[in-house]
Amino acid sequence: MDLDGDYIARPLSVRESRVVAWLEEERPRLITAADLAAVFGLSHVRASDVLRRMADKGWLQRVAQGSYEPLLAESGGIALPSSWSALAAWKPEHYVSFGVAAYELGLTPDRAAVVAVCVRLGTSPPTRFSRLGIELVRQRHFSVAGSGVREIRGVGVRMAGVERLLVDAALTPGRVGGAVALGRIVDRALDQADWGQVVVLARDHPRGHAAARRLAALLSVLERPVPAALDRFVSRDLPGRAMLLDDRKHYGWRGPTLDRFKVVLNVPVEAIRGEVRR
Repeated sequence: MDLDGDYIARPLSVRESRVVAWLEEERPRLITAADLAAVFGLSHVRASDVLRRMADKGWLQRVAQGSYEPLLAESGGIALPSSWSALAAWKPEHYVSFGVAAYELGLTPDRAAVVAVCVRLGTSPPTRFSRLGIELVRQRHFSVAGSGVREIRGVGVRMAGVERLLVDAALTPGRVGGAVALGRIVDRALDQADWGQVVVLARDHPRGHAAARRLAALLSVLERPVPAALDRFVSRDLPGRAMLLDDRKHYGWRGPTLDRFKVVLNVPVEAIRGEVRR
């Protein structure tokens, strides 16, 4: 081994060594100056200085202003991708939804490659988000209602609950794999969801009635009971013209019409049922 090679040196002061010992014992996913000050009795300024120096030496990685992710000996000082840590430290209002949320909620066995994060129009992401596989879904009618903080991989991340996920996915089914994949999510969520809350969230969105019709149609296709709260909401003020179950670009616009909910089943019914069975 060439000891004169171009290796990363990570020397530590006595104080920094104590911080590393504490990190290795406690294993926090994120650390802030306030954390360090409370544990070691430092001023906020001194704690911030220690964190900055340790980041420069490769023992920490800055994930947001004032928040750092430990990079202990087993990482070799190499930053491991952590979308959850980055999101936990991000301040703008947001929540994780669509495919990754469905996976974390146990509503699909397929984990999406991209972490879709709903935000207000005009929200800009940090540059590191693209490297971490985080995609912002900017929404004109954004609301955090129906979302909450869940512990994922040791950090608290704001994520859609089952009800919010159902509404989001029914508004834009393409983000969860289309109506076929949405059928599987709805089937698994049937007994978990508070359907009265689904209706509340749908009612607050201009296209929420259409989203609710899509959910009801999928349950009907799957020969599953349509919850009373959803049925009442959907049956009220049905439009004269039927909507498509899924995007016409993929499935065209032809198919039988489910008159009860005014939805054209332009997706093969057996494809939806087969996805649920697999």
